Amino acid sequence: MFKHNSTSSSSSTSYERVTESVNHPLLKGITDKRLRLFTGGHFASQNLSSILERDRIDDREHVKMCVWSAPGESKPKFQEATQAFAPGKAGTDEGSKEYKKGDRLGPSWTNHWVHVELTIPRSFQSANEPVIFEFDPECEALIFTPQGKALHAITGGPNSDKDGVPGNQEDRRVQHVIPQAAVDAGIYEVIIEVSCNGMFGLGMNGYRHQRPDPNRYFSLAFADIVLINSEAVNLELDFEMVRQVAQSADREHSSLSHRALRVANDMMNAFRASNHYQTEEQLSAAIEKCRRIAARVLGDMSEERRKTLCTASRESGPDAKMWAIGHCHIDTAWLWSYSVTQQKIARSWSTQIDLMRRFPNHQFAASSAQQYAWLEELYPDIFEDVTEMVKADRFIPVGGAWIEHDCILPSGESLCRQYLYGQRYFEEKFGIRSKEAWLPDTFGYASQLPQILRLAGMEYFFTQKASLASEGGSSYS
Repeated sequence: MFKHNSTSSSSSTSYERVTESVNHPLLKGITDKRLRLFTGGHFASQNLSSILERDRIDDREHVKMCVWSAPGESKPKFQEATQAFAPGKAGTDEGSKEYKKGDRLGPSWTNHWVHVELTIPRSFQSANEPVIFEFDPECEALIFTPQGKALHAITGGPNSDKDGVPGNQEDRRVQHVIPQAAVDAGIYEVIIEVSCNGMFGLGMNGYRHQRPDPNRYFSLAFADIVLINSEAVNLELDFEMVRQVAQSADREHSSLSHRALRVANDMMNAFRASNHYQTEEQLSAAIEKCRRIAARVLGDMSEERRKTLCTASRESGPDAKMWAIGHCHIDTAWLWSYSVTQQKIARSWSTQIDLMRRFPNHQFAASSAQQYAWLEELYPDIFEDVTEMVKADRFIPVGGAWIEHDCILPSGESLCRQYLYGQRYFEEKFGIRSKEAWLPDTFGYASQLPQILRLAGMEYFFTQKASLASEGGSSYS
């Protein structure tokens, strides 16, 4: 009879009984669903989201707010609106009232001004980590200093739907980085203009092209001071970039997308629930391990390396092949009034200025001289910042036209004047003329356009709708 000797068996082989790495084909559909479980959702207490924050506080001892609502759909300027916060006016008909989480503002298209006073906890001051004010009014907003300088926008509520159906947009922005000097001082103050509209208007039942809902109200979901875990946030950004590469539109024909799918899956495998790590050192080591895995797709993402990414300049030389330049498309007239467009311009472009100051290699392009003219008239401090960044080759006026115009209904004379007035404005204000025509959202093109553009000094033409008809789409849908 055969007798099994467990001792001799275990000592005679180096075959591992347990392995952390199994090399097998990944089923894309199943893996795609799995990747969506690494942040947020039902497993937020176990997945990466569980370590993004070190602490969060929202009590009235640390977060004090009051609000003043502008009458009707008026849009008062900063100096007028903030008179409501003057000493002695609180609680009066002309003054402000207390504002707290859960309170609602509305109805649609109205504007409300919030005075925020924050007291930074001592534990946050000594943590050597960024401190964030997370403010989510479930609609759009613009943050100002107490002196009236616009800082950047807030886009509250969930990520945007498209015609009532959740999409892949990641356009929610509710974090304001508190300056380190204010963290050290322990006191911070801002003024916030809250505007009761969504990024894509206020269409009935979430459908963009329906008539606006005149009675929408928005609740304050968050007004918290948050101490973040910067290492974990960097890992979250790494994972999101790898996931997007893995799920790109051309994934079936891209070896890089196949590799990214494997890498994203390996990053999840390397992570454990936050309570798995007994010390801060163990957690940091786990995060570093996941980031090293991400580097198989992203390459070196150290702070020094990031300073050189996506950086275009006149000195880049012939070795530069491609640059990434930011852009946000703002319809001059679409699902809202001109006054809302003006606010959207201020919110969008002040945010880009903020990003440029935080990230020295960030650049941004914006079209439509009319939008610059509105900014100059209504938000002169933001316009001064834009002018400064234009001179630094970081904020780039493009298009050369007064607006992103239609090409079918206007006459040839109208098209000529678009570029006459647009180029004249850019040259007068910034000393430059655009070299690239910019019509990403125009439904159809006029046959005389090439000649007009060449005579206007254009060397390039940018659009994303040249193939609309060939795809069987309707220019009216």
